Amino acid sequence: MSSDPSASTSTTDRPTDLSPPEDEIVSILVELKKTQPDLGVKKLQALILEKNPHWRLSEKRLQSIRVKHALQLPSSNTAPTNTTASSNTSLPALKLAPLDIKKGSKEDISARMQDVPDACHEQIRMHIEILQTGEQRGMGWYALLPDGEEDYELEHMLWLDFGPDKPSIRMLEKAKLEAVMGNPIGVFILFSYLNITRTNDPALTRKVSATRLARQLRTEYGPDPWKMKLQIDGGDRALLKLVNEQHLVFAGPSMSKDKFSKFSEIE
Repeated sequence: MSSDPSASTSTTDRPTDLSPPEDEIVSILVELKKTQPDLGVKKLQALILEKNPHWRLSEKRLQSIRVKHALQLPSSNTAPTNTTASSNTSLPALKLAPLDIKKGSKEDISARMQDVPDACHEQIRMHIEILQTGEQRGMGWYALLPDGEEDYELEHMLWLDFGPDKPSIRMLEKAKLEAVMGNPIGVFILFSYLNITRTNDPALTRKVSATRLARQLRTEYGPDPWKMKLQIDGGDRALLKLVNEQHLVFAGPSMSKDKFSKFSEIE
């Protein structure tokens, strides 16, 4: 029997164009993640199909399984688990200094996009696909996965509109940029903006929980906003100060300073 993790372990003859069971794909992905953790979905698909030519496995299905089982590319910006009693001791390990996105060149952002988790590209794909239908879902909009849904499919997504006014849209887009560029504070503020807007929409509130939203953003950007929320709820004043300072940078002089200031009061 072959020891190659990308090869099917079955020894029986199989028909061509077989759709493999999910658990078998997961088993292969787990082994490949140990030996070749940096492979993207395209290379993984090619490697698996090379060893299993009788399989029918689309890139879309493979990516969906990777996201569902948290087997996508690791993010170098994920905050480490805090094993000490005080949450403050974890702060130096985080990239907490606000990034000056005005100084970030298009090349910097483009290079960073090569390293973001696959789910972030899926979020972008949802915006592209909805625009192709004629719907306007550009700046100020965010595609949300409802509770119980794991696949980035257009028919599954719920769309959150952050607001028609330009200052609000700029705030959201700045938070998204910070999240893409690897700033955990940016991910948390993005979560806060989206969550507060979510609670003002009864339909979204019923279908998308705060924990589901946090898990989606963690999958898309790496850092865990729910962990940061728990740190703030636990009295981490240093972290709260950093969040509020970054929020005021996003808000600018035209936005009320208290519009989104209660970051720790999240349903």
